Amino acid sequence: LAVIWLRDPAPIVKTQHTSLLKNIGIGLVSAIRTKQVVMCMVWGGIVLGCQLALGIVWAPKIIAAHGIPVFDANTAASMIWLGLAVGCFTLPSWSERMYSRKIPALTGMGIQILALLGLLFLPLTFTLAIILCLIFGFGNSVHMLAFASAAESVEPRFIGAASSLVNGSMFVIGGLMISLPSYYLQADGVSIATLYYAFIPYLILLMIAGVLVLVMRESHPKSAAIVNVNVA
Repeated sequence: LAVIWLRDPAPIVKTQHTSLLKNIGIGLVSAIRTKQVVMCMVWGGIVLGCQLALGIVWAPKIIAAHGIPVFDANTAASMIWLGLAVGCFTLPSWSERMYSRKIPALTGMGIQILALLGLLFLPLTFTLAIILCLIFGFGNSVHMLAFASAAESVEPRFIGAASSLVNGSMFVIGGLMISLPSYYLQADGVSIATLYYAFIPYLILLMIAGVLVLVMRESHPKSAAIVNVNVA
């Protein structure tokens, strides 16, 4: 379908003859020198890293540690991805309607923290585990706003480079975060008591991501802050 219907948004006009590798290098250097892009790389990586860690490895183990059968734990954990799908249709759209990247991003992180606390500390049933996993994935969809904020912080010709840096950092940080709990569980094995301790770093990292969003510049082109600055 993409081959049949997808078109470039505007005709491509070559304005200078430079090599592909040189253009890529110029774009990456220009993007990574932008402080806003670096902050988006870090907080976006933390947020998606939590999704990858729980959705791929740890959510089934957390749920099973509450005494829920393994098959049911895996089923409930898969709802993290369904929640993400629903959130990707919802929270970025809300961001556009309210002309803000920061408020929806902070909201999504808060949702993730609460859902993770629920998975760790509430007496889980199968139904409650499904609900919390849906909520966690829903909140995680704000990692998409890291792409938007990074793209809005560079020249249009560097949007691809900024997006690639954010995307790459998400999977590098995500890979590290997937392995993080195992360092705390090697000696004592997986139990709900040891999981409390193992996932404290995730809560701290999500709070750090929230601080980065708080201090970064509001990037939405129609935000009141940007409009006021332009008028002044």
